[in-house]
Amino acid sequence: MAISWGPYQNHVRLGIDVIMSPSSVGTSTSSVTLTVRTYVQMDGSSSIYYNGLSLSFSGSWSGGTSVNVNLGPGQSALIHTATFTRATSSSSQGQTFNATLSHVFGSTSISRGFTIPARPAAPPPRPNAPSGLSAVRNSDSQITLTWSRNSTYTSVIVQRSTGNGTWTQVGRPSGNAFTFVDRTVKPNERYYYRVYGVNAGGTSPVSGTAGPVYTTPRIPSRITATRVAAGIRVNAEEGGRPPYAASYDIMDGSTLVASNVALPWTHANPSPTAHVYKVRARIGSLASGWSVASNVVEIAAPPKAPTNLSPNGQVVSKLAVLLLSWRHNPVDASEQTVRQLQWRKAGTSAWTVLTAVSTDSESATFVSSEATFGEGDIEWQVRTKGQHADYSPWSATATFTLTSPPNVSITSPVSPWDQARALARWDYSQDLGRPQSSWEAELYDGNDLLVARRSGTGATNSVTFPDMLTDDETYTVKVRAATGTLWSDWDTFTFTVSFVPPALPNISGEWSEDTGAVTLSVGAGDPVPGGPPVAETGTIDLLRSVDNGQVWESVLADSPDVNLIVDDPEALSNGQTMYRAIAYATVTGASAYADITVLAQSQALWLGGGEQFGLTARLPYSPKVKVDAGRERSVQRYEGRSRGVAYAGEQVTRVVDASGALIESDDANATVALLEELAQDPSPLHLYRDPDGRRIYGVLGSISLPRNGGNAAAIMWGWSFQLEETDR
Repeated sequence: MAISWGPYQNHVRLGIDVIMSPSSVGTSTSSVTLTVRTYVQMDGSSSIYYNGLSLSFSGSWSGGTSVNVNLGPGQSALIHTATFTRATSSSSQGQTFNATLSHVFGSTSISRGFTIPARPAAPPPRPNAPSGLSAVRNSDSQITLTWSRNSTYTSVIVQRSTGNGTWTQVGRPSGNAFTFVDRTVKPNERYYYRVYGVNAGGTSPVSGTAGPVYTTPRIPSRITATRVAAGIRVNAEEGGRPPYAASYDIMDGSTLVASNVALPWTHANPSPTAHVYKVRARIGSLASGWSVASNVVEIAAPPKAPTNLSPNGQVVSKLAVLLLSWRHNPVDASEQTVRQLQWRKAGTSAWTVLTAVSTDSESATFVSSEATFGEGDIEWQVRTKGQHADYSPWSATATFTLTSPPNVSITSPVSPWDQARALARWDYSQDLGRPQSSWEAELYDGNDLLVARRSGTGATNSVTFPDMLTDDETYTVKVRAATGTLWSDWDTFTFTVSFVPPALPNISGEWSEDTGAVTLSVGAGDPVPGGPPVAETGTIDLLRSVDNGQVWESVLADSPDVNLIVDDPEALSNGQTMYRAIAYATVTGASAYADITVLAQSQALWLGGGEQFGLTARLPYSPKVKVDAGRERSVQRYEGRSRGVAYAGEQVTRVVDASGALIESDDANATVALLEELAQDPSPLHLYRDPDGRRIYGVLGSISLPRNGGNAAAIMWGWSFQLEETDR
């Protein structure tokens, strides 16, 4: 909480802060600890420097103690801390902390109220799970659920699944429900259900699962009828069967010829007439409508010429297994029983007819294609038989080129590679002189992860990957090329990146007692005559270290000005400060750095503030400095223990109290106006440096500037301030 201040009474006001631990009260919180802190503050016109003042208490605390108060105008301080343990209850408890301080101006009082929250009641127990869940289909749009209640519920969560592992809430009847009608169901589905009871104690465990419950299957589709040796095979092609159908009924024309059978189903010994079939799906007592009629199966007849020959127009590797394929086109719906192939070299007239093969496979495989066909452009045809004794006509002529795959050989990059991006270049060749028609190139990093992929068509034999490379990293380039649809093997090349660095930057620096800063001159370096090549410097970073290089702090980052003068008011005023200038190459980012150490031996105290601590005050004359360092600690007292228990917190403190004198007309020290400007600057952070080598960032209180005498030519001023250390 925050300090609650009372009004000023007799030049003094009191403040009380109450901190409760734990900060909130839960169902298991039996007691809380109250830490009560009392503060005092002077008004702007008075001071108290007195030990042993009387501080008395009343209300929720009692007694008194003596305190020391040494404060100037406007200053404040913590003067007393007390700790209490209070038991919690089901009702909130008000506390009143009254305090009175007796002092040289009279007395000052304050009253602070505080409320300990009520301890909340424990939640009711979790309800029991429903049991005996059942689900009954009423129609394709309604399923009724019932269950037994094993607790009193305020609502019931109803979930549904189709059996795919995902459950979706479909209802939440309110009250102590024991039934629910799901009106969101659809035909051609399978459903499972489960329920949870809900009341003030939470959600019950899940009930058992009810289901599966099916709705009417959809009408089958894509029905086919095919002549086979045993009769006519009736089937539904892929995607034509309802997902949960258990069996099927089949009609030939208007006659039911099969019930509750599986697909495919063969109509044995069909009559020597035309046949056309319809199918419906079943699951239990549910049946779909009848499908659209299948194709007509006629009496045996020769098939039509095969179509869809492949390959046709492609380039095929003579080193790979060759697969020729086609489509058999029956007139009577009978399967292929025989196939025969013929081929010839393009530009010749005579066909080589291959031996007919009895098979229903609409493809032919040649393991050694070069031994059968040779090399070059090949023309081929196929004819087939079904149940009829005659062949189909020969198919239309298809062509393909049988040859060796092309070869590629990477000629770029080389290793080491000194460019920012990788350039892939390759040589291409093919035995028959066929041109390159397409290409692919890939770049991988040292962990074999793909960095970039490029592809294209035509005779291009180089490509630059757009990604910037990293210095001293290893990469691999892979390239392959094709003529037509025939691809080469991948060629690979691994290379290491080694960028050319920029010249070592120039850096020099010197402490200035006039400015309280180190003045640094930083610039791009020059190549060494006769030395290795260097890259152009594009940017410069400047770093500082006050601990001999253990930790580096940024002074300047990514400066495009590569020749500059920099003042650093954060350097040690007494001690060694290291500086590092880092130059980065314009394109590749390769770097080079140079270090220097600057010694300062100032015997003055320095106080800085403002933007980048550009306001710096020099305080040289006999400064008095006191540094208080500590860590937050407390004592907790527990029932049954004779002594308190010590605790240490995470917060550490360091506070600097400094004071001294200055002569207004002496240029060697800061002016009163500069100190006033420092105190009133809106920047939250100030910097303290002293002859002992301390450099402390912190929050500055007011700067006190009493006039101590002197004359018009040499006015003597006193000064004092307090700075509490914070993070930078």
